[in-house]
Amino acid sequence: MCHLEAQPKVRNRWRDSDSIARCYMLVSMSSVLQKQHENFCTAKEIMTNLEDLLGGQVILARQYAITNLINSQQKPNTQIKEHMLKLMGFFAEVEDNGPKLDVNT
Repeated sequence: MCHLEAQPKVRNRWRDSDSIARCYMLVSMSSVLQKQHENFCTAKEIMTNLEDLLGGQVILARQYAITNLINSQQKPNTQIKEHMLKLMGFFAEVEDNGPKLDVNT
């Protein structure tokens, strides 16, 4: 099969895969978000728009987690293990919402 004959097959496979991904994305959204995204043609368009919509929330979540981490103090009569697990949770939350922590952070 020549290269030119393979291109339509590859393109059709990509369209099918993109359509499936788009459907999965739409059914996993709230009805409000579904309505906002139902006219987007590709999964990439939906993803880009969601990143634009929710990007600010990720930054706020990261700042909130860093604030919790900085202000966290071990409470009296609390075991060190319990306090360390709490701190580890804050570290994980910070890293889940952005790049890895560095010295400047």
